[in-house]
Amino acid sequence: MNKESDGERAVRTALEHLGIKFEQEKEISFLEDDSKGVRRADFFLPQYNTYMEYLGGWDTPNPQERVEERKRYEEKKQAYESNGIRCIWIYPNQLNFVSKRIKDELDKFGFATKPLKIYEEPLIIAAAVGLAAIVITIVLLPIAILPSAIIYAVVLYYLNLKKCPNCKRVFGKEHVRTEFVKIERRPWRYRIENRYLYSDGTHKNSTFSNERTRIERIKIFKHVKECKFCRFKWTESGEENLDYETRPQTVYEHRTKYRNPNRRRR
Repeated sequence: MNKESDGERAVRTALEHLGIKFEQEKEISFLEDDSKGVRRADFFLPQYNTYMEYLGGWDTPNPQERVEERKRYEEKKQAYESNGIRCIWIYPNQLNFVSKRIKDELDKFGFATKPLKIYEEPLIIAAAVGLAAIVITIVLLPIAILPSAIIYAVVLYYLNLKKCPNCKRVFGKEHVRTEFVKIERRPWRYRIENRYLYSDGTHKNSTFSNERTRIERIKIFKHVKECKFCRFKWTESGEENLDYETRPQTVYEHRTKYRNPNRRRR
């Protein structure tokens, strides 16, 4: 594999961010009417049967080299077109919006997201839930206002969790896999509290130790999600404290013989 250029790295990062599977340095053989027996594409997207090429030498400063590079790219384009190979061409000046460029080109190839049906629109669903909450409030007792508002807020939160960030459909998010990222060490700072109680168990006062520090291991991972409607993939980060269960006790209670003065009989 050739050494990855900065531009190719930017394209790879964009594909990873979009959740699109890809292969790098994909060989293409047996092309008809081509001067080369084998071509090598920068990226191949198996999900879409589409190749991607980053034209890194398109704007090479040296005029002679620039002419040669552009000629090479044009020959490659002609070979792809003659053999019906679908390809997305990324130019250096498109790196700042390469994610949008990739999505737009996939849309042109017929992979555009289908329009949402009216009953799949999050706003329609939210409006229906809100209307139901209003009806419940009017029909039932006024005491139903708070439960209705709580139910409405919970439903909206749940719909947002289940929404695909690409096509905005709800109930389409599916868990594909969980990938480990790294173990991170973080400090946890705490104080030891000695809590003194009156004889009846109520709080009298407390004393605290100096601040202490304990280094804990945090497991960082990411969940790979996929929309079952538009097949868009994305990642959601998560973490787990591996040492949480072994944290030391931080509160010690001591019952004294003193009576609570506020509860003494007068």
